[in-house]
Amino acid sequence: MVIGRRPLSVIVLVAALLVVPVAGAGAGSLEGAQAPADTTPPALSRMKVDPKVASRAARETLLTFTLSETATVRGSIVRRWPGRRNTAGKCVSAKVGARAHGELCTRRATVGNFTVSAAPGVNRARLSVRRLPLGSYTLLLTPADPAGNTGAVRTVTFRVDP
Repeated sequence: MVIGRRPLSVIVLVAALLVVPVAGAGAGSLEGAQAPADTTPPALSRMKVDPKVASRAARETLLTFTLSETATVRGSIVRRWPGRRNTAGKCVSAKVGARAHGELCTRRATVGNFTVSAAPGVNRARLSVRRLPLGSYTLLLTPADPAGNTGAVRTVTFRVDP
């Protein structure tokens, strides 16, 4: 069947592509439409420090990690060294006020913090070890996306040698 100069099949196809507004608030417009809220926390994986034993001569170590989505990663560098438990159960320096036969423990102190804006996929950051005292360290990383979701804290260890 032909209407005017065009076949009916073309007119039906064009009519099927038209958008018909539905009655109600915001009909025919995108006002008030919202994207679904992001509730998935960013996942941090494949963390690595290279070299794992950094020398003061090298002055830096390379942190590599993978993110599932865009996020800000907060990091804390925590120094670890041996101590002994005193009579109150607190882990103190083995040299100051500890019993000679107190239980061994690991002392921890935060020596630095940093923030890195990172994209999805593999990311790299250089960490200066020049001002860190010799010893063992734990690096704690916490990702947070722009929607405010916070991922799990991940850790990796490294050491600074002369």
